[in-house]
Amino acid sequence: MDTAEDHRAEPRRVARFTLATMLVTVTAIAIGLFLFLETSKVEVTAYLQVKRLRSDSGWPKVFSDAETDEEYGNFKRTQVELMRSKSNLTRALRDPAIYGVPSLQVHRDPVGWLQENLKFDYPNDGELLRVRLLTGSPMEGMKVVDAVVNCYFKEVVERGVLDRAKTEQKLREISARADEQLLLDKHEQINLRRALGERAATSPELEVRERRIAIQQEAANEIDRQLQRLLIIKQMPSRVQKLDDATATP
Repeated sequence: MDTAEDHRAEPRRVARFTLATMLVTVTAIAIGLFLFLETSKVEVTAYLQVKRLRSDSGWPKVFSDAETDEEYGNFKRTQVELMRSKSNLTRALRDPAIYGVPSLQVHRDPVGWLQENLKFDYPNDGELLRVRLLTGSPMEGMKVVDAVVNCYFKEVVERGVLDRAKTEQKLREISARADEQLLLDKHEQINLRRALGERAATSPELEVRERRIAIQQEAANEIDRQLQRLLIIKQMPSRVQKLDDATATP
């Protein structure tokens, strides 16, 4: 026989059942939406070639010795770290092409999100560096990947060329001053030798001047060696080349 308490409990059981059903339904919808969004994402990919130094490059041996596996591996890893670095990604996000991209604006820390979601690898451990990003918007994803790669080239590869040009100019200036001073000291040495006459062979002052000139000459020779090395390096093609713009694949 039903009691009054049973009648009062029935609505509560119905309410709990209804609430549980709603929670299960909402959860199922959320899971379904998540799975839909994940399965609808595409992979955006860009490729770069990271060349290995080989002994048959045609350059003088001092500049083109074949790299060891460890040296080449370190070079490849360095390029990845430079591209995914906070500074490179921060600059890339300032690119007008992706500034304000909705898929990045939703993240409180877009730089951190890119560091976590950009994937880098060398298929078959070869020379090709693959940059990947999984995204729900192919067009936005391609813009983002291109911006990151282009910023790396601007800030690392092209800046390296610019830095070498500045170094060359500086070395030329130092070399010119060193040659001028060396010529002046040699001229003074000749005049002193003439003035000393027979005493030149035992002159402490002349000996000091000759030692200083020898040191200056070696320093000038070292500057010239650095300049010649830099000129050869400037002619060598870049070890890193961008192969194509980013593309999206399902």
